[in-house]
Amino acid sequence: MTSALLLLIGALPPPNYEASLLEAAEVRTDHYLSKNRLKRAKRYIENFRQHVGDDARLTYEHGLTLRLLGETEAAKKLLNEAITKDPDLAQAWYDLGEVHLLLDEEQEALLSFQRASELSEEHPNGWAAPFRLAELAGKSGQPAAFESWLEKAILRGFSFEATVRGTETWGQFLEDPELGDIMKRLITVYENERLLDDWQAP
Repeated sequence: MTSALLLLIGALPPPNYEASLLEAAEVRTDHYLSKNRLKRAKRYIENFRQHVGDDARLTYEHGLTLRLLGETEAAKKLLNEAITKDPDLAQAWYDLGEVHLLLDEEQEALLSFQRASELSEEHPNGWAAPFRLAELAGKSGQPAAFESWLEKAILRGFSFEATVRGTETWGQFLEDPELGDIMKRLITVYENERLLDDWQAP
């Protein structure tokens, strides 16, 4: 290694210790959640936030864990806290929308999903919030909103075949005269007509 390179490495600032700890805690919590070890995730994130450190993302992770455990009211409180800390945290807005739905707070859910959609346009899973808004529009009989949100979801990476084919709700949408026509148009343009044949086969 040349002396110039050694000098350059020596000049680099060390990583931020606190930020690194918080990021590692987020990764570990996500690992527990991915393995469906929800109670372990809850114990870990609660202990970390209480004794080591906290930020908006860890507050969100805690709220997400409680949502998955069915502790809906407590999850709602933490997700709102995460948003207070970071109003641009799209994940928190999305999961808050899911919590509002569980609590039959549909108008609040719509507002949360709309905010999540605004904030997640460039995210790899940025289709999720528009998809949920399309689904809610379909259930409430709003074909124009259904089409608008669904096309937005498609343009962000949503796939009928990968996400909703064979599900009861979307099968009912496909059978609806207005919603079904919208789905057929979008599938024909953006996916494959073969999907329609397979989906509608007896």
